[in-house]
Amino acid sequence: MSVIIIGAGFAGLGAASLLSSKCHVTILEGNDYIGGRAKTAILSDVGGKSNHKTLELGCTFLHGSEGNALYSIATLHHVIEEQHHHLPKTVNILSNGEKLSEEAVDRYRELFYEVQTETVRRSRANDWTLTVNGHPRVAKEDTSTSLLPVPPTPPSSRADLSNYFAGRFRELSVSHADDHSGPGVNTRPVLDNLLREEGLDNGTKLSEGVDLLSYGDFDLSEDGLEDCAIAVVGGYSTIVGAAAAGIPSGSFRMKSEVERIRWSPQTTSPDAAALPPVQVVCSNGDVYEADHVIVTVSLGVLQGRKDLFEPPLPSWKQATIDKLAIGVVNKVALQFTGPLIEEEHDAIAFFWMESDGDDLSGIPPWAKCQSKIDRLADTNVYTAWFCGEDAHAVELLSDEELVSGMVSTLELFLKRAAERPAIVGRSSWGRDRLFLGSYSYNPHGASKEDRLILSKHVDGTTPMQLLFAGEATHPSLFSTTHGAFESGQREARRLHVEGGRGVPLWRELQRGIFRMSSRKRSRGADAVHEEDIPGAKRNKDAVSDDAEMEDDGDDEEEDLEMSQLLTQDERGTTIDAEMGREADVGILEKITLVNFMCHKRFDVQFGPNVNFVLGRNGSGKSAIMNAVVVALGGKATATQRGTSLKQFVRSGASHSEVIVHLRNRGHDAYRHDVYGDTIVVERHIRSDGTGTYKLKSGSTSGNRGTIVSTKKEELQHILDHLNIQIDNPVSLLSQETSRNFLHSSDPKNKYKLFMKATQLEKICQDYEATRDNLDEMKRGIERKKQFLPEVQQEAKRLEEKLQEFQALESLEMKLLDLKKELQWSMVTQLEQSVEPYKADIEKERLRLTRNQAKIDQAKTFCTTFDAECQELNQKMEGACQKAAAVNERKESLSSELRGKQKKFRDAEAIATPRDDFGTTIECLRVKL
Repeated sequence: MSVIIIGAGFAGLGAASLLSSKCHVTILEGNDYIGGRAKTAILSDVGGKSNHKTLELGCTFLHGSEGNALYSIATLHHVIEEQHHHLPKTVNILSNGEKLSEEAVDRYRELFYEVQTETVRRSRANDWTLTVNGHPRVAKEDTSTSLLPVPPTPPSSRADLSNYFAGRFRELSVSHADDHSGPGVNTRPVLDNLLREEGLDNGTKLSEGVDLLSYGDFDLSEDGLEDCAIAVVGGYSTIVGAAAAGIPSGSFRMKSEVERIRWSPQTTSPDAAALPPVQVVCSNGDVYEADHVIVTVSLGVLQGRKDLFEPPLPSWKQATIDKLAIGVVNKVALQFTGPLIEEEHDAIAFFWMESDGDDLSGIPPWAKCQSKIDRLADTNVYTAWFCGEDAHAVELLSDEELVSGMVSTLELFLKRAAERPAIVGRSSWGRDRLFLGSYSYNPHGASKEDRLILSKHVDGTTPMQLLFAGEATHPSLFSTTHGAFESGQREARRLHVEGGRGVPLWRELQRGIFRMSSRKRSRGADAVHEEDIPGAKRNKDAVSDDAEMEDDGDDEEEDLEMSQLLTQDERGTTIDAEMGREADVGILEKITLVNFMCHKRFDVQFGPNVNFVLGRNGSGKSAIMNAVVVALGGKATATQRGTSLKQFVRSGASHSEVIVHLRNRGHDAYRHDVYGDTIVVERHIRSDGTGTYKLKSGSTSGNRGTIVSTKKEELQHILDHLNIQIDNPVSLLSQETSRNFLHSSDPKNKYKLFMKATQLEKICQDYEATRDNLDEMKRGIERKKQFLPEVQQEAKRLEEKLQEFQALESLEMKLLDLKKELQWSMVTQLEQSVEPYKADIEKERLRLTRNQAKIDQAKTFCTTFDAECQELNQKMEGACQKAAAVNERKESLSSELRGKQKKFRDAEAIATPRDDFGTTIECLRVKL
């Protein structure tokens, strides 16, 4: 059998992981990398504690752990960072610049989560007898159960999710308005932000166009998965590598985009038998032929590439493809030189206000869809998210236009100038020809039935020519990576089982149970005969038919034995042989409920034997049993009262706590030296659905008990030792299970309960897991056998190299010794060369002594000379003082002389005119 798998995303890897060892598999991938919509970019020089950081442009988290095949693979390869992704530290900012407290926003988130939970419950129960904005809502278009008149609704239309969420949220907000502990901020921007985040989950703007009545189809809890996000070490590409680890590298054909899938529909043409069942033509000209093709392309490609199949798909298949829808989510990573705000934060949430209309006029329409930007840990890189039509608009923008719009948005909320960042990564899933979208959702009128039809194979001239896998084909885990991975494995098993390559597991188990001998076991237990098992005779023919399908006829001759399951165990852990005597271990002694369901604080002390809990309807009796299930590690779905642990937290409380006391006495006690006579199990559940375990020793006088472990594995060891089976309806029988068992007339339902109660269902699961592990080990052995000659040759080459290295190491040791000898020889040579200079050094030492004496004599002379100089300086200072006095006297006399000289000159000036006058008189006297 030959199989072509189109696409090396998680669906393709899931199919190839099971088929590659059983048949010839060829994987055609249009990209140059595997992983599909899981794309990790490596950022360098962005700061932080490491040299590089990983940026997820596609898938970001794993959703849940239990039942998640990818989580198991990632755990084996040690790429899980933490089980429960922490809630980010978010700074909430209004478009007017004001900040909202996390407490206020969290209260609104709790209200919104109530609306989501209620919607899921009503969707699954098909009960919509609820008023929204004054108009009653009934189940689908059936108005027979409504007591109020309902406007006629066209049968083809369905209710819109966003309108319903908005109406119910406002109703709950009004009901909390009088509560002093309730929300106290404007609901409109908060509701708008929550609807934007819900839109990211669906890939549509504000979840517009998402169907309301099928909202409960998406169910992470179907396989016991809690709604939590798990981070991955080294980026999502490490999970891709882990998922592809067992697939031969030669199976991949990279850069092989499929252009056409030619299949052979059922026809009466005589040439049909001569044609290959399926032929795949690639854009590079390569042509591949196979018996079966598993198509794992996205829903967007199936919708956008009508010419992909030749001839076209049957009308029923194409109609289903067109009925579903695919959303688009894009990311843009922006690097700044510093953090956008000073306070510690992992994300900034945007709350848009209509009153800021003038300020919003400068913001491009595509930017107004943002609900937040996330900060990459330990860096200044921020990731903006866009969905729906806005994501399509972003794909058409240049980097410059994109940066300008982001800067305008940041300046609006931060109320300050913002730097222009650099774009370090951006996605364009809507325009990518190989995807044409991010992940699928249910539009109006669609439901899980359509996804089941989408997953149905198409027969041609040969059975199962075309098989379909991918997240869109999973009825409850669509839009998730592990949903895609499981869908690929589903189609691989379909080929392996229905294609005649194997036998369904339940048939194998049925053969093993019904082929029993009448012999007794050595312990004396009666053998279980075929006629003692309900339905055995009814299934005889089926068993014989399956036996004919077995290749190994020896299995039909094999006799199997089964002992009575209720025989007293030698250990006697929970049932004592003597009537009336209390058991030493495994008895539930006490349970305490804090903020659990309807109980604020409730303690129950149980007796050692049968206990009856009485109360009116709604008083919380079932809550006690639910608490036991949850405390002892049970899944939320096992209680049939919720799909997530956060639904058990009492309304208005931030957390709940359940404490269980288990008796642990006698020689069968579990680690009695550590836990003592009582094992205390505490489970703490937070309102976000995460929780922790504490396993403590029982309290004694003066000691309240110590914490022994906080791991769930230790709790499982305790339950295994005490033989407490939480998921067994015989151990814990809920009202719903008992009602179904008593009222059901279908023997299949009773047989299912029998399978679960007798642990045969678990044996089936363990057997299948063991068979898968065995197949994986066989594939590994075969792969290793293929590489063994090459490895042996490599080992021989390495041995020769080792010998060369050992010889080289010996030479290196000799070289080191020679280097040491060379260094000491140089020391000896230097010592010899220094010897002639020793006499000269002695002569110079004598000269130095004589010169030192001269220096001392000169110092003495200098000291005497300094003293004489000091004495002369003192005399000179006295003479200077006398000279100063003489100068002062001289200045005084000079000043006096200058005064007298001035008087003399004045006198001469007066005497000169007088002489002239006398001369004139003398002349006149002569004339006379």
